Amino acid sequence: MANQIRDDLKKSGFVANEIKSVWTPQQSIEWLGFIWNLSNSTLEIPNKKFQGLKLCISALLEDASEYAGAGFTVGDNHIVHFMWDKEDRIKSSTWRELKAVKNILESLQLMLCGKLVKLYTDNQNVVKIVQKGTSGVDAFAYDWSKFNNWVVPPVNLITRAINHMQMCKAKGVLVVPKWKSAIFWPRIVDRFN
Repeated sequence: MANQIRDDLKKSGFVANEIKSVWTPQQSIEWLGFIWNLSNSTLEIPNKKFQGLKLCISALLEDASEYAGAGFTVGDNHIVHFMWDKEDRIKSSTWRELKAVKNILESLQLMLCGKLVKLYTDNQNVVKIVQKGTSGVDAFAYDWSKFNNWVVPPVNLITRAINHMQMCKAKGVLVVPKWKSAIFWPRIVDRFN
Protein backbone atom coordinates (compact mmCIF):
# COMPACT_ATOMS: atom_id res chain seq x y z
CA MET A 1 0.00 0.00 0.00
CA ALA A 2 2.80 2.42 0.91
CA ASN A 3 4.51 1.81 -2.44
CA GLN A 4 1.24 2.55 -4.26
CA ILE A 5 0.87 5.86 -2.38
CA ARG A 6 4.49 6.75 -3.09
CA ASP A 7 3.96 5.98 -6.80
CA ASP A 8 0.71 7.98 -6.91
CA LEU A 9 2.42 10.99 -5.32
CA LYS A 10 5.28 10.77 -7.81
CA LYS A 11 2.85 10.51 -10.78
CA SER A 12 0.99 13.56 -9.45
CA GLY A 13 4.18 15.61 -9.52
CA PHE A 14 5.01 15.48 -5.81
CA VAL A 15 8.49 14.68 -4.63
CA ALA A 16 8.54 12.91 -1.28
CA ASN A 17 11.26 13.86 1.16
CA GLU A 18 12.61 10.40 1.94
CA ILE A 19 14.33 11.62 5.11
CA LYS A 20 11.05 12.89 6.56
CA SER A 21 8.82 10.19 5.09
CA VAL A 22 7.71 7.08 6.93
CA TRP A 23 6.30 4.39 4.66
CA THR A 24 5.35 1.79 7.27
CA PRO A 25 2.33 2.00 9.60
CA GLN A 26 3.09 3.73 12.92
CA GLN A 27 1.18 4.08 16.19
CA SER A 28 3.33 7.01 17.30
CA ILE A 29 5.08 9.53 15.04
CA GLU A 30 6.65 12.96 15.33
CA TRP A 31 4.98 15.24 12.79
CA LEU A 32 4.62 19.03 12.63
CA GLY A 33 6.69 19.35 15.81
CA PHE A 34 4.42 17.14 17.94
CA ILE A 35 4.31 13.47 18.87
CA TRP A 36 1.06 12.00 17.57
CA ASN A 37 0.32 8.88 19.60
CA LEU A 38 -2.63 7.05 18.06
CA SER A 39 -2.55 4.12 20.48
CA ASN A 40 -3.61 6.32 23.41
CA SER A 41 -5.05 9.27 21.41
CA THR A 42 -2.62 11.90 22.67
CA LEU A 43 -0.71 14.77 21.18
CA GLU A 44 2.56 15.44 23.02
CA ILE A 45 5.25 18.08 22.93
CA PRO A 46 8.68 16.45 22.48
CA ASN A 47 11.14 16.85 25.36
CA LYS A 48 13.67 18.47 23.02
CA LYS A 49 11.27 21.41 22.64
CA PHE A 50 11.63 22.15 26.35
CA GLN A 51 15.44 22.03 26.38
CA GLY A 52 16.89 25.49 26.57
CA LEU A 53 13.43 27.04 26.83
CA LYS A 54 13.53 30.23 28.83
CA LEU A 55 10.16 31.37 30.00
CA CYS A 56 10.36 35.14 29.69
CA ILE A 57 7.33 37.00 30.94
CA SER A 58 6.85 40.71 30.53
CA ALA A 59 3.97 42.50 32.26
CA LEU A 60 2.48 45.37 30.29
CA LEU A 61 0.15 47.97 31.83
CA GLU A 62 -2.00 50.02 29.49
CA ASP A 63 -4.56 52.80 29.74
CA ALA A 64 -6.20 55.24 27.37
CA SER A 65 -8.23 58.36 27.98
CA GLU A 66 -10.16 60.67 25.70
CA TYR A 67 -6.95 62.57 24.90
CA ALA A 68 -4.02 60.14 25.14
CA GLY A 69 -2.85 56.57 25.58
CA ALA A 70 0.11 55.15 27.46
CA GLY A 71 1.66 51.96 28.67
CA PHE A 72 4.75 50.65 30.41
CA THR A 73 6.45 47.38 31.18
CA VAL A 74 6.75 46.35 34.81
CA GLY A 75 10.30 45.91 36.04
CA ASP A 76 12.28 47.68 33.35
CA ASN A 77 9.76 50.56 33.05
CA HIS A 78 9.85 51.10 29.30
CA ILE A 79 7.25 53.79 28.71
CA VAL A 80 5.17 54.51 25.61
CA HIS A 81 2.78 57.46 25.39
CA PHE A 82 0.95 59.23 22.60
CA MET A 83 -1.82 61.76 21.98
CA TRP A 84 -5.01 61.05 20.03
CA ASP A 85 -5.88 63.21 17.04
CA LYS A 86 -9.38 64.70 16.65
CA GLU A 87 -10.70 61.71 14.71
CA ASP A 88 -9.47 59.22 17.32
CA ARG A 89 -10.92 61.21 20.24
CA ILE A 90 -14.50 60.76 19.05
CA LYS A 91 -14.21 56.97 18.79
CA SER A 92 -15.38 54.63 21.54
CA SER A 93 -13.34 54.05 24.68
CA THR A 94 -12.94 50.38 23.70
CA TRP A 95 -11.56 51.40 20.30
CA ARG A 96 -9.08 53.78 21.96
CA GLU A 97 -8.02 51.11 24.47
CA LEU A 98 -7.47 48.53 21.70
CA LYS A 99 -5.58 51.08 19.61
CA ALA A 100 -3.44 51.89 22.67
CA VAL A 101 -2.60 48.19 23.10
CA LYS A 102 -1.68 47.97 19.41
CA ASN A 103 0.48 51.10 19.54
CA ILE A 104 2.26 49.97 22.70
CA LEU A 105 2.96 46.46 21.40
CA GLU A 106 4.25 47.86 18.10
CA SER A 107 6.49 50.36 19.91
CA LEU A 108 7.94 47.69 22.21
CA GLN A 109 8.00 44.80 19.73
CA LEU A 110 11.78 44.41 19.66
CA MET A 111 11.95 44.33 23.45
CA LEU A 112 8.96 41.95 23.76
CA CYS A 113 9.96 39.62 20.92
CA GLY A 114 10.09 36.01 22.14
CA LYS A 115 8.47 36.82 25.48
CA LEU A 116 5.14 35.91 26.96
CA VAL A 117 3.32 39.20 27.50
CA LYS A 118 0.77 39.61 30.28
CA LEU A 119 -1.48 42.57 29.49
CA TYR A 120 -3.19 44.56 32.24
CA THR A 121 -5.99 46.92 31.25
CA ASP A 122 -8.99 48.45 33.02
CA ASN A 123 -11.32 47.90 30.06
CA GLN A 124 -13.15 44.56 30.28
CA ASN A 125 -14.18 44.71 26.61
CA VAL A 126 -10.50 44.81 25.64
CA VAL A 127 -9.84 41.82 27.89
CA LYS A 128 -12.61 39.83 26.16
CA ILE A 129 -11.51 40.86 22.66
CA VAL A 130 -7.86 40.01 23.32
CA GLN A 131 -8.78 36.66 24.91
CA LYS A 132 -11.22 35.58 22.21
CA GLY A 133 -9.54 37.20 19.24
CA THR A 134 -11.45 37.99 16.10
CA SER A 135 -14.17 35.82 14.65
CA GLY A 136 -12.12 35.01 11.56
CA VAL A 137 -10.17 36.21 8.59
CA ASP A 138 -11.42 36.33 5.02
CA ALA A 139 -8.72 34.30 3.30
CA PHE A 140 -10.15 35.21 -0.10
CA ALA A 141 -9.27 38.87 0.53
CA TYR A 142 -5.55 37.99 0.31
CA ASP A 143 -3.19 37.21 -2.54
CA TRP A 144 -2.12 33.56 -2.20
CA SER A 145 0.58 33.75 -4.88
CA LYS A 146 3.33 34.62 -2.38
CA PHE A 147 2.91 31.41 -0.37
CA ASN A 148 3.08 27.67 -0.70
CA ASN A 149 -0.50 27.12 0.45
CA TRP A 150 -2.15 24.30 2.38
CA VAL A 151 -5.83 24.73 1.48
CA VAL A 152 -8.49 22.64 3.26
CA PRO A 153 -11.74 24.46 2.54
CA PRO A 154 -15.19 23.46 3.78
CA VAL A 155 -17.08 21.64 1.03
CA ASN A 156 -19.23 24.68 0.25
CA LEU A 157 -16.07 26.78 -0.43
CA ILE A 158 -14.07 24.31 -2.55
CA THR A 159 -15.06 25.84 -5.89
CA ARG A 160 -14.36 29.34 -4.56
CA ALA A 161 -10.95 28.18 -3.29
CA ILE A 162 -10.09 26.68 -6.70
CA ASN A 163 -11.16 29.90 -8.43
CA HIS A 164 -9.10 32.00 -6.02
CA MET A 165 -6.03 29.78 -6.45
CA GLN A 166 -6.31 30.14 -10.24
CA MET A 167 -6.92 33.89 -10.07
CA CYS A 168 -3.88 34.38 -7.80
CA LYS A 169 -1.79 31.84 -9.73
CA ALA A 170 -1.22 30.26 -6.32
CA LYS A 171 0.73 27.09 -5.64
CA GLY A 172 0.08 24.60 -2.90
CA VAL A 173 -1.86 21.57 -1.78
CA LEU A 174 -5.64 21.52 -2.06
CA VAL A 175 -7.25 18.89 0.17
CA VAL A 176 -10.77 17.87 -0.91
CA PRO A 177 -12.92 14.77 -0.50
CA LYS A 178 -12.92 12.23 -3.32
CA TRP A 179 -16.37 13.17 -4.54
CA LYS A 180 -16.60 12.33 -8.22
CA SER A 181 -20.11 13.75 -8.69
CA ALA A 182 -19.23 17.15 -7.17
CA ILE A 183 -19.13 20.19 -9.44
CA PHE A 184 -15.47 20.85 -8.55
CA TRP A 185 -14.25 17.31 -9.33
CA PRO A 186 -13.66 17.68 -13.11
CA ARG A 187 -11.75 20.91 -12.52
CA ILE A 188 -9.13 19.26 -10.34
CA VAL A 189 -8.96 15.78 -11.91
CA ASP A 190 -8.63 16.98 -15.54
CA ARG A 191 -5.45 18.85 -14.61
CA PHE A 192 -3.62 15.56 -13.95
CA ASN A 193 -4.80 13.56 -16.98
